[in-house]
Amino acid sequence: MSDDTQRVAAAWGRTETWLREHTAASADLLRPPAGEADIAAAEVAMGVELPTTLAAWYRLHDGFDEGHGSGILPSSMTMLPLSDLVDEYRMHTRDWEREAGIVPFARKAGDTWSGWYVDARRGEPSYGNLGHWSVDGGDDLYPLGRGGLAAGGVAGGDCCGAGGGPVSAPAG
Repeated sequence: MSDDTQRVAAAWGRTETWLREHTAASADLLRPPAGEADIAAAEVAMGVELPTTLAAWYRLHDGFDEGHGSGILPSSMTMLPLSDLVDEYRMHTRDWEREAGIVPFARKAGDTWSGWYVDARRGEPSYGNLGHWSVDGGDDLYPLGRGGLAAGGVAGGDCCGAGGGPVSAPAG
């Protein structure tokens, strides 16, 4: 198990423990892990390799089921199951003509207008960083409006808590 995978697993272990102790209904919305074949199939369908920490997160849970209490991430975001992630990516790149490699992985339950993405463009300085997308506002890395590296906004700029703790992001 890689260091990134271990850090993601440890961070989510703490998060899941808290959820089960304080809000069991939300914990019950965590989907089972995605298999290696599922992750590989999603990557092939998109033509993009997921950053290590995002793939590690999917190995723990294939997103969240939508329902009351599903928005357990900051800003009430919910992690998309891989099948929804692939559909969302196709819509962004094909229908909206957004840049390839910007992978939308979270949004508020039922919201198709905005959410979070992770930059999966290898070789870019922002690779692995979290950003916000919206239909009418485009894509912007956290911290919003800076358009560059996320300077510590989300666990040191990574998308999935591998920096040692649960994901945190600016409100909004």
